[in-house]
Amino acid sequence: MQTLTITAFKAHALRKIGQVATNKEPITITRRGRPLVEVVPWRPKTASSTFGKLAGSILHEDDLVSPAADASEFEACR
Repeated sequence: MQTLTITAFKAHALRKIGQVATNKEPITITRRGRPLVEVVPWRPKTASSTFGKLAGSILHEDDLVSPAADASEFEACR
């Protein structure tokens, strides 16, 4: 993995981004010796369907419209 200072990356950004795209090797950008950002090549996401991922995760109650408690229990209703 290649490491560059932020100043060097700023001066050669387009060339370095092109290198990442062709070589598929990430570049770490540092500021004052500390890692700041990592430039990684684009990887298309796998074509997985999101249809049905939440199936079975929702609980169904009989009455979804009525209040959870009696109105007389709330202090604002008194």
